[in-house]
Amino acid sequence: MKKNTNIGKDVQDETALDRLTEQYIQDPDHISLEERQNLYQHWLTRVEAGSEQAEILQEAISDVGQDLEHARQGDPGFITTPKGTYLKLEVELKLVPVEQLIPDANSRDLFRDMEGEDFEQLKASIGEIGLIEPIVADPTMRVICGHQRLRAAQAIGRTHVPVVIRSVDREEMRAILAIEENIRRRQLQPSEMARAVKKLVELKDEKNRILVIAKEIGLSKTHAYRYRDLSHLIPEVSSLLDRGTLTQETAIQIAQLDEEVQRVLYQALGERISEQKVVEFKRANGDLIHQIEKLTTEIKRHEQRETELKTENDKLENLAEQAEMKAGQEFKERKRLEEELQNTRTEKYQEIQKRQAVIDKLSRNAEPKVVPPPDYEVIKKELKDLKANKAKPPDAVMAELYGVLTNQILSVDLGALKGKLPPAVRELFNPLLPKIKVWISGLEELIGLPPPKAKTK
Repeated sequence: MKKNTNIGKDVQDETALDRLTEQYIQDPDHISLEERQNLYQHWLTRVEAGSEQAEILQEAISDVGQDLEHARQGDPGFITTPKGTYLKLEVELKLVPVEQLIPDANSRDLFRDMEGEDFEQLKASIGEIGLIEPIVADPTMRVICGHQRLRAAQAIGRTHVPVVIRSVDREEMRAILAIEENIRRRQLQPSEMARAVKKLVELKDEKNRILVIAKEIGLSKTHAYRYRDLSHLIPEVSSLLDRGTLTQETAIQIAQLDEEVQRVLYQALGERISEQKVVEFKRANGDLIHQIEKLTTEIKRHEQRETELKTENDKLENLAEQAEMKAGQEFKERKRLEEELQNTRTEKYQEIQKRQAVIDKLSRNAEPKVVPPPDYEVIKKELKDLKANKAKPPDAVMAELYGVLTNQILSVDLGALKGKLPPAVRELFNPLLPKIKVWISGLEELIGLPPPKAKTK
């Protein structure tokens, strides 16, 4: 006989769930969201279907499902581990002065402020037992959840309120958190739900976004589509829906009409709008409604094209401004370079002139000067006197001549001057050489030197 292994497995599962139940009772914070969801589903099978306990468990299962979805989207309020997903326990809680908290304008656009008896009850509750549920804000103190609690606390004179600090970077996550809290804590009007769904549809950037949103905020697919359609109502008709003057079915039919057609309908019927009158209005003015819808579609197409063209034009203008700015910078740079070039040329010319002056000076110094001996003028004078003074005895004259020749004239090193005489000096001495030779010949004859011997072959 084959053994039924499923029975043993069921017993093991039951035992594991029982142990998990005991752990949940003793330390609920250390139970993962996945385990918590399994527990709720397990307990749901043990209570009577349709009972109050069943509804509570179903709501708890839905809440855990939303938490898991938030965790998958990267909500920093959760931590994911190999063992499961957990709510972060290290939540930063501060007592913050009310004037430091900044209301979120987006929340005011989505949800109305509480008024009347509901608001009075909230103030009374905070006055008696305090703010049990803290306000949620980001690190900049911009409020995410708890705008009405903050209003009530301020209204009764509270100066400080408990605030949980959460880092929520994405605008979508802020909207989801605010919407979920308002859905959980308040009885929202249809127009508020419609605006909330519309806002989430705008923020979501993925396929089947309306279905994702429905799952996140706990709506059925039908209700999600319904609220999305109701977001197209003009404020006047939306107000009739909120007051109960108009049914949702009739409001959805009206929401399908062009906004201008809705205004015509409202101006004609006011609060007497009913489903039957809407049907009659559409039947009687079908052609006109169709024309308006067609023209509206064309207008939207042109508006979209206008937006595209404006974006392209802005882009081109930006590029043109950048090009103009760049051209201006390049023009300035070119002018600077031209000035620098001109200055460089001027400085170069000046340096060339200076260098040429030095070269000219060097050229002048390159020709050696014949420097006469210090007593040149004395010798010259003595020779002149010697020539003019014929009254002296011959021996005295010759002795004086001998001294001049040996001490003065023959002391000049002609070899050292060879090749160094400038043309002007050579021209000066050329006419003297014949005279000097004649004078030397006369001296030789005077002394009585024998004439030079003729060379023999």
